[in-house]
Amino acid sequence: MLTAALIVPATLALPVASGISAADPEPVRASVATIPLSGVAPGSLSTTPAATTPVPRAGEDHAHVGPQVRDGGPRLRPAAATAPTTTEPFGLVGITAAQPFDPRTRVVIRVREGGEWQPWMELPISEHMPDPTTDEGQRARYATEPVATTGSDGVQVRIDTPTGSVPSDTQLTLIDNPVRPEDNDLTPRVGPASTAEAGVTQPQIITRKMWGADETLRRGQTAYSDTIKVAFVHHVVSSNDYTPAQAAQQMRNVYSWFTEGIKVNDFGYNFMVDRYGRLYEGRAGGIDRAVIGAHTSGFNAETFAVSFLGNADTLDPTQPEKEKILDAISHLIAWKFDLFDVNPLGTAVLTSAGPGPGGGTTSMYYAGEKVTTKTIVGHGDIGSTSCPGDFLRPTMDHLRLAVSAMQGKNFYPPTIAGDEVPWGSGGSITLTPRSNGPIEASMTVSNACGDPVRTLTASAATASAFPLTWDLRDEKGKQVPPGTYTFHITATSDAKRLFPWTGTARIAATPDSPPDPCTPPEEFVVQGTGYGHGVGLSQWGAFAMARKGWTAKRIVEYYYPGVEVKPITDSQDVRISLLYQKENAHMRVEDLGGTGAQIELTYGKNVHVAGPAANFTLTPTGRFVAIRKTEGGTSTRIGRARTVTIKWSGTRDPGTSGTASALLNVAGPGESFSSEGHRYRYGTVDVSIVPTSAGSRLAVVNTLRIHDEYLFGIAEVNPTWDLPALQAQVIASRSYALSQLAKGIDPRCNCHMDDGDGPYYDQTFQGWIAESRYGDPNKWREAVIATHTSGDQGMAAVFKDQPINAFYTASTGGMTNSAADVWGGNDYPWSQSVDDHWSLEAPGNPYLRWDVTVTQDALAELFGMDDIMSVSVTRTLKSGSAREITARSLDGHTSTASGSEFRSAFGLRSTYLASIMDKERVATGPVPSGGVTLNVRPSGDVPDGTVVTMSGQIAKMKPGLVVQRQVQVNGSAWQDRNTVVPNADGTFTFTVPVSGRGTTFTWRVLVYDGGTVVASSPSRTARVT
Repeated sequence: MLTAALIVPATLALPVASGISAADPEPVRASVATIPLSGVAPGSLSTTPAATTPVPRAGEDHAHVGPQVRDGGPRLRPAAATAPTTTEPFGLVGITAAQPFDPRTRVVIRVREGGEWQPWMELPISEHMPDPTTDEGQRARYATEPVATTGSDGVQVRIDTPTGSVPSDTQLTLIDNPVRPEDNDLTPRVGPASTAEAGVTQPQIITRKMWGADETLRRGQTAYSDTIKVAFVHHVVSSNDYTPAQAAQQMRNVYSWFTEGIKVNDFGYNFMVDRYGRLYEGRAGGIDRAVIGAHTSGFNAETFAVSFLGNADTLDPTQPEKEKILDAISHLIAWKFDLFDVNPLGTAVLTSAGPGPGGGTTSMYYAGEKVTTKTIVGHGDIGSTSCPGDFLRPTMDHLRLAVSAMQGKNFYPPTIAGDEVPWGSGGSITLTPRSNGPIEASMTVSNACGDPVRTLTASAATASAFPLTWDLRDEKGKQVPPGTYTFHITATSDAKRLFPWTGTARIAATPDSPPDPCTPPEEFVVQGTGYGHGVGLSQWGAFAMARKGWTAKRIVEYYYPGVEVKPITDSQDVRISLLYQKENAHMRVEDLGGTGAQIELTYGKNVHVAGPAANFTLTPTGRFVAIRKTEGGTSTRIGRARTVTIKWSGTRDPGTSGTASALLNVAGPGESFSSEGHRYRYGTVDVSIVPTSAGSRLAVVNTLRIHDEYLFGIAEVNPTWDLPALQAQVIASRSYALSQLAKGIDPRCNCHMDDGDGPYYDQTFQGWIAESRYGDPNKWREAVIATHTSGDQGMAAVFKDQPINAFYTASTGGMTNSAADVWGGNDYPWSQSVDDHWSLEAPGNPYLRWDVTVTQDALAELFGMDDIMSVSVTRTLKSGSAREITARSLDGHTSTASGSEFRSAFGLRSTYLASIMDKERVATGPVPSGGVTLNVRPSGDVPDGTVVTMSGQIAKMKPGLVVQRQVQVNGSAWQDRNTVVPNADGTFTFTVPVSGRGTTFTWRVLVYDGGTVVASSPSRTARVT
């Protein structure tokens, strides 16, 4: 039986915003009020529509029934219903909850405007959310779509669910903003792009300051993508009757909904456009940058969104009004796409961040799924929603063509004649594009292995069709074998580079034809160097520097440009997670070099002291930690408490346990007391309850002093290294710990940092073993003490008088990464990419070279396509580490993954990748490194048709040596090319013409003595533009 758990007052008063002085305009903060929704108010069922009663969705004019009729699902039951409620005026209303809504939930609402109750409408579940894996997404509340009005003063709600209950903390949110005098005169401003040269001029955009954004509502840090791939078009379910002045008010209402309703960091959309065709800046961070928004759940990275400020389902604009709106959207997208070189007529591959079906939003793709989409799409093209509404939904093709026309960077895709032409028939394949004006075009034909076989050119003086005919032969006139071939067309028009086009056609096999040599490899070998993210201090680099006489201070200040190494107070206690969200923990005290060790457990007002013979097991029981003692074969439950504090003898604060030297042995689930590690000499340990989705779990935390107790236990490098390298690591570790301490306690672990064993992977803290394993005296302990400048201060890396978040990595590929390159943002000016040849020269570096074998099936799962022919690094960071990896399939399609995704998927040591090739084509036996130089002129980006000169010299020349040139094309396997006999002094020269726009060539030379390779050069690269 349903109970009336919700009592709603007849009149609800909202706080009133203070007035704004026209002489000194200030941002406006919304009035916000909430009504909890947790049951059915008396008499409300008779005045609200049942789930079987058809109700139009907000913004639509046709009715829908509940999901049990619509989808054949379970019968819905009333979960919450309010009586008609009078409120202070509000301009936006929506419903939020702390937990996901069941996807079968139906929410209906009506509002009172002008003294009359409006028709009931259904509020769909919102997908305008941050990506769920981000901090912002984890904090955000689940929500319906909001409804914006032009002034309502009454509301009534009903929610029906399969269980008859609503998610926890479900509430109705009412938001109102006053109209400011300044809202009558919003003059858009044009500003120059700050990060790129744009061919399309920046459109007029009303800034956040102009529309009255209250910047104090923003929270968190602005996040950025490396690039923009896709533009999403949305709409807001709101009134279309607003005046120009009320548009700014609506902007502030929507802003408040995002920040105070669903609790995200900022405005969800990157841009808005009103019914008058005026553009507004949405999310802060730079209108010309790749700011990650909260608009399309699962697909906020590498995209941006522009939303119509109104209801595109009910809008019926005149032709001039329609043109203003579409022109504004087109101009905005054209400008943004020009900044990031995006083809409006092309497609892109996005990676879903989830949550997928059933995850509390209308997301259609699970986390990790690769989705190919057009570059300009409506929200409903990638999410289960009718957004962007009836008016905008059919205009996507119009927007694509309009943006293309504004950019002027496309030619019409070609027709293809001759696809499936039989081998040996004497036929041909002709591609016929059409230009918009004068054009110079080049077409590169490549086989399924990725090797270019032919380059053709064509031109047109005026707008016209221009055929490119391939006679099925390679550059030497030899007939190519059957198979699928890729055609890549690049072009320029009046010196402007146009967007390329790529397609495929097939030469059909015949009984007399040779076999297709390009079949998908079963396995690939990834070869690389380095270990870790590559940011900050290079540990093996520091080792090499110390061997060369560098001091710790010089090493640290080199890897963190702009910092100063100086004394800073470090006597504070820090909390380190030893066991994270575990189902049990086991503890005992052990003697250290003597006898008399004791352990003290404090739980509530009780204290229990025992010796080494007693073992203690702690388990969660609801809100309490239960303690069981086992001694002499007898197990006894001794008590429980919210928090259990453990002290042991010989520490700085032993309680009543005494002064005998001792260790605390802390074993987690599945661990044995007798196994190595998990022993702690200093501080105290507390065990508390943390709630998780799986129920109550234990947080086991060691509290100890940074100055010595914590740093003695750090185990990040080999403790036998030279002291300057160890001291550099101490300085970095101290700085990192102090920066984490300043951030406060993380409630997920009740700690400042974990012990390096996950899930957050802070510094590796191993306790006693770090200072006891490698002899007496222990060099690591000596290094810690050597960085002390007093009893409560130690040397740290400081930037603007604050200890830095000192990232460090094991080894790099010759240059470190900046934090911004790896994680985005620009908050660490001291984290820059610096030369790290030291890593490559460090004697004994185990990460100098490594390789990993990856199967075809594993690659197909990552890239979301079958029959992968080649995988190559297509974009790199400044350091040379992989930024983007591209896979190409047998039919010529491509898919990309970020360098970090690729590393994570296959457990690679780093993203410093040297090659990715077919395992069968990997040379057997090692190739000697060095012994011959190679210079390439020109290198980098070179024009199509350039003649490249390669020259070098053999270090130890003798008669009989031969130099072999090798090439990689777009990351394929090394292929042998021509050879030369070097001059008497070991010098040699090759000249090679390069062609095929977009093709990347990598060269090296091998030196042969008879049939044995005795030297090899570094590789050199050029990309044809």
